[in-house]
Amino acid sequence: MEKDIKEIRKNVEELKQKTEQNTKDIAELKQMTKENTEAIKSIQRTLVIIEDAVVNKIPALFDGYAMHQEKQVQLENRINKLEDVSQMLSLKVIALEDNSRNKKVKLSS
Repeated sequence: MEKDIKEIRKNVEELKQKTEQNTKDIAELKQMTKENTEAIKSIQRTLVIIEDAVVNKIPALFDGYAMHQEKQVQLENRINKLEDVSQMLSLKVIALEDNSRNKKVKLSS
């Protein structure tokens, strides 16, 4: 019986040691959890700042793109008109040169 009591006391002592170790482990885990929670909060704040910056810039980028497209269309239209005017003026120059040649030929004959 005394042997059984010694065995029980030994088991109780081992359980106490394991309990102490578990308590230490739990304290470490709590500290790690606290640190991780603080890191997550910091990351979330940073994410909110980044999202705010990006969300506010995206509409401006699309507006700038739309304005660029509109300006490009305007410039293309203007170039087309200038090409038409240039072609018309070239035809007038050719016609005037022909008139000038014809008058020279009539004057010389």
